[in-house]
Amino acid sequence: MHALRNGVLLVAICFVFAIGAKADGVSGELSLTNCGTAGTSCPGATYDFSIGSTSATLSITIGGGNALTSNNDLITGVDLGFLPQNKFSSFSTTVATNFNGATGTWTGSLDSLNNGNCTSNGGAFACATGAPILLVNGGTYTWTWNYTLTSQGTSALSSISSVHVGANYGPNSGLIVSQATSVPEPSPLLLLGAGLAGLLGLKKAKA
Repeated sequence: MHALRNGVLLVAICFVFAIGAKADGVSGELSLTNCGTAGTSCPGATYDFSIGSTSATLSITIGGGNALTSNNDLITGVDLGFLPQNKFSSFSTTVATNFNGATGTWTGSLDSLNNGNCTSNGGAFACATGAPILLVNGGTYTWTWNYTLTSQGTSALSSISSVHVGANYGPNSGLIVSQATSVPEPSPLLLLGAGLAGLLGLKKAKA
């Protein structure tokens, strides 16, 4: 009986984790071979983001499309758009960076990105700018913003359906990735896998 109860508990835990995937934040990935809808001059890259109740992270991995050239091998600003400014009760202007293992900081603000980096008040962005970073193919570049959300902002996390990703490449002006990506809901396959894992535990418990 004890083993059976453990098996049932495993099933319940699996389903709780699968169904609650968006409860505390959102994450996703956007892969672009160039500048997305904005043009064809940016290097190919994959943009991974993770957004929670106290921090958000953007990671850009270079590769998978247009090659790096002397016209697009610098990055000077990035942003994530996910909640309006009035959903933040505090926002740190220090953004932690990790560029291929080298840590540092950029300056953050609740602005949107343009050719001058974080100098436009779009009202729904976490932005970061700093000294231009020389990119390498295959390199991964990460920014982490820290903040405190209002109670309305925290509750709004679970209803985010899309996230805007922005990156300003150089040294030429105008090579800006400006693309929104859908946030995936918990997959039916994830639910099925969790259920099967629970049933497997149940079967072993009975044996």
